[in-house]
Amino acid sequence: MSNPNFLKSPRKLTKIELSELELAQKKWFPAIIQTYRTSLFEMMASPYKKTLIYFIVLSLIGLILLFINPRVFYNKIGIGIVLFVVLCICFGIGLEQYKLNDNLYLILTLTKPNANKYDYESSSVIQNQLLRKAYRSGNSNNGILGGIIGAGLSIRDKNNKME
Repeated sequence: MSNPNFLKSPRKLTKIELSELELAQKKWFPAIIQTYRTSLFEMMASPYKKTLIYFIVLSLIGLILLFINPRVFYNKIGIGIVLFVVLCICFGIGLEQYKLNDNLYLILTLTKPNANKYDYESSSVIQNQLLRKAYRSGNSNNGILGGIIGAGLSIRDKNNKME
């Protein structure tokens, strides 16, 4: 199954697209609310700047939590643990943005000009990735009640087959 939005081979980006790409990768943050019409350039941001924003916000939250319990605030181990957790989370966020920028650049070269999020998610590779991520996280809308009902239906089916 081939997607008509994807070209057979990579194309060279135009000068305008290259300048947009450069500006997009210097932004502080990607578009917060993204739809299928969101441009691939709007989905990009500087991984360093985005990491810095998250570091500042998470550090402030961590310090506020430490101030709530003053005994922990004076504990150097508590401060070290909070700082380590914040750094790990921020490193992951920066790495994710770097990978996303790289993937978006590839999609830009494989699609026609003015590609958007729909073109990005139309890729079979991206669809498989999203599906694997959903399975891995156990993302199910059924919840506990759906599991109980499903188990009850399967028992009823087995009983009906025995008769």
